[in-house]
Amino acid sequence: MILRLTSAFAAIMVSTLLAACGGGGASDPDTPIDLKQAWANYFDITGSQNFAVSGTIYGVSVIGSGVETRSPNFASSFEGAAAFEKIYDMTGTFTFTYQGQTFTEPLDDTYTDYFDASYALLGRVNSQSYMVVTGWFQLPVDALPGDSGVLFTADVWDSAARNVSYGSVTYTYQVFADSTTSVLVKLSSDANDTTTYRVTTTGVVTYVSEKYEDADGSLIFTYQ
Repeated sequence: MILRLTSAFAAIMVSTLLAACGGGGASDPDTPIDLKQAWANYFDITGSQNFAVSGTIYGVSVIGSGVETRSPNFASSFEGAAAFEKIYDMTGTFTFTYQGQTFTEPLDDTYTDYFDASYALLGRVNSQSYMVVTGWFQLPVDALPGDSGVLFTADVWDSAARNVSYGSVTYTYQVFADSTTSVLVKLSSDANDTTTYRVTTTGVVTYVSEKYEDADGSLIFTYQ
């Protein structure tokens, strides 16, 4: 995910604050894991998953919870080409305390992924950003802990109108030991967001966590 949550939290908190002022060790899998197929399986995930959120925005601690719902894949188009789209909708609440007052605010965020018939990501769109993938690199079919590489590069604008450029971003992946039947895969960008997935030797993908950082603070979403 990219450029979608810390800024949304910050915008809500700014308005609220202004108003208020007046382990155990991991094991390696027994066999290599096909991350290319796991990526396709990831896009086929539907339904809802609960999460907890914690972090700090503007130096103020934030806690909360909610649910993320993932739609089925729909035939669509992106940048003039045939595509499929998948919609992610995150709803919930978050709470923070400022100057002795406790505030509870809604969390509501939606974004859409666009991808082609081979599950290569084409772009990602939400109300705050419009990302177009400019270079796609396949994940390995025989991944083991320690593997890493570039997954894709993209250009990001404020909207499809491209009035404001947010520059380019590169997403990389890293594979970490988890168990004899799974690995942890971290997908990170140089825009300081990281999503962690658990992938089993049979290709089952589950969300573990998402971390977002920017000048306003950081947030960690832990999926349950």
